[in-house]
Amino acid sequence: MKPKDWTHLHPQYAGKWVAFAEDRESVVADAKTLKTLMKRASKKGFKNPIVFKVPQEMVPYVGQVNHRFPIYSPSVSSI
Repeated sequence: MKPKDWTHLHPQYAGKWVAFAEDRESVVADAKTLKTLMKRASKKGFKNPIVFKVPQEMVPYVGQVNHRFPIYSPSVSSI
């Protein structure tokens, strides 16, 4: 699965939660809280949507996220 660029969502949804359809493109609901978002998506027939919290402000990021190896590990830090 390729990463998605959702930066275009920022102007309209800054600081909000958004729910996507399975295509990861179509926004099916938005809300200020996750609880409200899930209720709205469910009412539209999306019981298990893809959810994303749009940041309040855009912050530049350079690098890579690797979820397999933690950045900090107590066992490694003591070496």
